[in-house]
Amino acid sequence: MNCVSCDRPLICSSCSTAFAPKSEADYRAMHEPETAVVCPECAAPLVCRLCGRAYSGDEGEFGEE
Repeated sequence: MNCVSCDRPLICSSCSTAFAPKSEADYRAMHEPETAVVCPECAAPLVCRLCGRAYSGDEGEFGEE
């Protein structure tokens, strides 16, 4: 799956695993800015390793740049 901000592969910044939604609900949550998403591998809040986009449920929030 690609990051909604940089359109490059979405890789968890915590565990370096490519994000793959486990269900349709997980996939929909990626496109709902008010919904927080966690990495299914390490359970850390999902942050794109490449651009720093945080999927924290706060629209427009970015992690480290």
